[in-house]
Amino acid sequence: MDQRILKIEEHVNETLKMNLKKTLDAGDLVYGQISEYLELKNLIEKMKDIDIPQNNLKTKVNVGSNIYVNGLIYSVEPIAVDIGLGFYLECSHAEALNIIDSRISILNGRADMYKKRANSIKAQIKLFLEVSYLVISNIILRVSEISKILNGTAKQ
Repeated sequence: MDQRILKIEEHVNETLKMNLKKTLDAGDLVYGQISEYLELKNLIEKMKDIDIPQNNLKTKVNVGSNIYVNGLIYSVEPIAVDIGLGFYLECSHAEALNIIDSRISILNGRADMYKKRANSIKAQIKLFLEVSYLVISNIILRVSEISKILNGTAKQ
């Protein structure tokens, strides 16, 4: 097989497909973070809609593998919101909703960036595969022409 085709396949398999996987995985992490913020926003809005006690609220806490233990929330306000880079900010529900909207907006921008990068890598893969197909077609055409020459049927 032609060395050019081997180099193209190697580049596609070892570089582009690995970059695509990393990009898609990073995008999935961002979408997971967006999902968590949306869950928190939904919880805060539900807490505002229903009349729940502000102190000593009994709850069940999932400690893993769907194993729940009894818990007690001493106060539902203030709450701590992840503001990025491992920092949490203690704030009221209204402030938390503003922070959540801001973080979701930032994360949506980051998710769009990963989506565009993944689409670009997919386009590069398609381009390289198309080039490889053209190289193979060219080789087949040359072999056919050589065969005709050897058989004496080449057009003069």
